[in-house]
Amino acid sequence: MIDPSIPIVSILVPVYNVRNYLRECLDSIIGQTFRDWECILVDDGSTDGSGQICDEYEMRDSRFRVIHIENGGVSAARNTAIEAATGEFIIFCDSDDWMEPVMIETLHRLILEYNADVAQVSFWFEFVGEAKVRRLVDKTVVLDRPAALYELAKDIKLPSYMWNKLFRRRLVKPEFPVGMTFEDLHTSVKWFRRARRVVLDPTPLYHYRMRRGSIVHSNISEFRRDYIEAVKYRADEMLTLGVDRFSEAEHDRCVAKAMISGAKTIARLERNKKKRERALADISGKMRGIRKPGPYSVGIKGWFRFRILLNNPKFFSWFMRATRTHFFIDKYHKRKLYD
Repeated sequence: MIDPSIPIVSILVPVYNVRNYLRECLDSIIGQTFRDWECILVDDGSTDGSGQICDEYEMRDSRFRVIHIENGGVSAARNTAIEAATGEFIIFCDSDDWMEPVMIETLHRLILEYNADVAQVSFWFEFVGEAKVRRLVDKTVVLDRPAALYELAKDIKLPSYMWNKLFRRRLVKPEFPVGMTFEDLHTSVKWFRRARRVVLDPTPLYHYRMRRGSIVHSNISEFRRDYIEAVKYRADEMLTLGVDRFSEAEHDRCVAKAMISGAKTIARLERNKKKRERALADISGKMRGIRKPGPYSVGIKGWFRFRILLNNPKFFSWFMRATRTHFFIDKYHKRKLYD
């Protein structure tokens, strides 16, 4: 028998110093067409008044519950929220983002309609004055466990983001690694290996705010290297699980692509020359531990960049900065980050 006092969906929101954006996020939750929810707000030691805004919404709407903790990072805040959640389904929302009114209703309908354990929608990247849609699939796609894990490893149709998905509660445990960045990549493998079926919908219903003050934009070199390590961890786990079609060659291809992408970003956007050269030298050294990708596995550009970085990281840095096109420069000037 279903207990009517227990909400169907728990919305988990870690909060840290987002006073300028928090009300928009919480208003989008109140505005959901799906009404049977609780929202767990974990104030992670905010110092800008965000905690008081959380308390205000708790007073206004009994579906909000606020937990104040000492600052421990987003993983600790998410783990705290998971432990407090009571709903049959779990959804995450970052406190500087917002959801379309039908997002939870759509995700819940998809899970019931396809008897799935996870449902995912597409999303928007929100810049100042501009939005860019990221449509992850062209039509509704249903995946069994092996196919879902394979797509998770490929990171195209099924990226590791937590905030555009609805999970059945039995999948979700407080397993976010405290103190690590790109914690989603570490945790998603554990949750998806428990899922029997996953449904992907192309409709963009989540708005991800591109913000200079967010973790991944605050230190280019360190966080790109952390990203590479997280991708490697996920690929290692896929090999351990024996995921169909995920061979050692596929493992090295995923890691190589992350290395190429991360190194390119560091070379072009890291302004501190010493940090830039140290980070690229570190990535170059780690490249020697994987097999060299062929041009068909990472593309001609990727293959060429991999070989340059492997043999001469200083030249790679110069080359990537020298070959920035006007389009590249214009894109980053026009797409202004928040904050």
